[in-house]
Amino acid sequence: MTKDYASIRHAVVLAGGSGTRLMPLTADRPKALVEVDGVPLIERQIKWLKSNGIQEIHLSCSEKWLDTFRERLGNSVKYYPEPEPRDTGGGLKIVLDETKLKERFLLCNVDDLNDIDLQTMGKIPENVMALHKFRCPFGVPKTNTEFIIDFLQKPETDFWINEGIYILEPYIAGMLTEKCNLERDVFPILAAAHKLRFYKHEGFWHTVNTVKDVTEFRKIVENKD
Repeated sequence: MTKDYASIRHAVVLAGGSGTRLMPLTADRPKALVEVDGVPLIERQIKWLKSNGIQEIHLSCSEKWLDTFRERLGNSVKYYPEPEPRDTGGGLKIVLDETKLKERFLLCNVDDLNDIDLQTMGKIPENVMALHKFRCPFGVPKTNTEFIIDFLQKPETDFWINEGIYILEPYIAGMLTEKCNLERDVFPILAAAHKLRFYKHEGFWHTVNTVKDVTEFRKIVENKD
């Protein structure tokens, strides 16, 4: 029987961040519940995941905010609280230790908003990392031999960077420790073993890390409406 790589049923959402750079918006709530036009980041992710056929959503979150999440989200997700910050790999380990998943799953950060078609990305076998063209956040001067002749404002570059969206094989659970970082401790090992593929996404992607990011995303939402 041919393996159905496109079918992804489970998603793990990493939402344990405190959102320090989003203060004062996170003074009374976790980063995942910061709202744009009345809709929290986590609810936007849930809507995207369900539109892509995800059946089970597993939320890795801080134990401090567990009751707050439950009051807002109810039974729409399953909760896996961290007693203390354990970084991206440590939070994922809690989820995988409890669920014992035996199939590929999606992993995403709550603050990486995008329009990836998971059915398309899921057709790529094994472990897959979504990549996106890097847009420089600064103005870049164009020069000749002596003078600045023009400026490019926040240009898109030729570099592809990690978008924070992954489809992973369940065996990754054996590579995780109680406190570890996926980007630093796990993905380089997979890459060295040629077990990490990529999917180039050229659609919408907006990450929310600062108050400025929230303002920019609000403008995007308003323009879509």
